[in-house]
Amino acid sequence: MCCECGTCCRRFAAPYARVDRRPAGWRTFTARRARAVTVRGGLGRLTSALAAGLDVEYGVRVERVARDDGAGAVLHTSRGRLRAAAVVLATPARPAAAILADPTPRERSVLAVPYSPGLLVGLALREPLAPDELGGAYGVLAGPGEATALAAVAVLSRADSGACGGDVLTVMLRPSAAGPLWSADDPTVCTAAVAALSPLVPGLTGRVTGTRVVRWEQAMPSVPAGHVRAVTAYRSGVTRADAVVLAGDNLGFPWTDSAAFNGRWAADRLLAHGHGDLPESGE
Repeated sequence: MCCECGTCCRRFAAPYARVDRRPAGWRTFTARRARAVTVRGGLGRLTSALAAGLDVEYGVRVERVARDDGAGAVLHTSRGRLRAAAVVLATPARPAAAILADPTPRERSVLAVPYSPGLLVGLALREPLAPDELGGAYGVLAGPGEATALAAVAVLSRADSGACGGDVLTVMLRPSAAGPLWSADDPTVCTAAVAALSPLVPGLTGRVTGTRVVRWEQAMPSVPAGHVRAVTAYRSGVTRADAVVLAGDNLGFPWTDSAAFNGRWAADRLLAHGHGDLPESGE
């Protein structure tokens, strides 16, 4: 599975193990029966490999997706109109709701999902963390009662020891800390992240050789009461007449296994319903 920190992992411990010599509110997450692993070179290599045989266009903004009276779908884009046999709409809920014309009640229900923002900081280190730092775990999570700005920390070298000569720590800030820092400049955000992590990684300030800040407005979809029922109703209600099928993270979680399941389900549903005869064309 893929955690929000950006590293694909196998099964996590259930639920988490205590970090040795760490505050009581901190827990580690690591692999069960197998070590944590990632895709060398970044997760982008996975999607690039999957798309290698497809006709992929970049820099095209989809402004509207509309069903075409049972005969496929029409896409209004920054390069004009396109017709397609079917469309898999795999964006987060907010952009999907904005571009989907005339959503059905069941579509509106699964698209009405709140998101929490994500403010992540990557800290490059000259050398990998020592084996006993952060309890030797791939990552740590802060408990709800812990007085810290941190939500979680992931350690690249614990998933891919050959990725680089040093290390990369991915620091995820809590929403309560991310909010006030959202509009701050990158150096200010990095300083806050290093200060929050320093109690767990002594001497961190002098070990950082590079930083990167990522602001993710719709990072984590919530799962309000009744949402699973809404997703089940939506999936069971997709018919042969539906040329647009949703497959965003609002139907599951923002993890690799969930994305793969949603995409495969949507594609299988369209193929089973006979979509695929109408070649894509411009107008």
